Amino acid sequence: MTSLLIYIAVISTVAILMMNKPSPKAPAPTLAVQPIEPEQIEVDDTGYSLSALAPMTVTIYHAVPSQTDNTPTITASGFDVAGLDIEELRICALSRDLLKRWGGDIDYGDTIYIDLPDDDLRGWWTVEDTMAKRWTNHIDLLVPVSRKGGKWNSINAFTVAP
Repeated sequence: MTSLLIYIAVISTVAILMMNKPSPKAPAPTLAVQPIEPEQIEVDDTGYSLSALAPMTVTIYHAVPSQTDNTPTITASGFDVAGLDIEELRICALSRDLLKRWGGDIDYGDTIYIDLPDDDLRGWWTVEDTMAKRWTNHIDLLVPVSRKGGKWNSINAFTVAP
């Protein structure tokens, strides 16, 4: 019964948030999500569905050459973060196994919810970048260089799609 109540709370909250889906330039809303099984759930009358991904490893990265390539402010999707507030953008990179370009289900521009224990980082992120080939089942969050350290294992993440 508790699981059913959690599902209903998640579905209702996502339905409300999807009416005003965040863009990379808008502050991302937050949502407290309880762990659920990786299966697709229909979200009431909105036509959107919530899909839980397998538990992920989540880390942070900075837009600097030592952590990216020789164009650190330009993401794999072509989005240029130069001069923008990286903290507000909430952009992330995914490992290739998760991206459509390499056979996954998620595309650049898609929004995902990451249920981190860190209140500042929990919430909606827009996929705009790709991680190096060596990583699988991994999300990397673009954060300001002032933020140091960050690695979390077995983190729940969700995609929302029409």
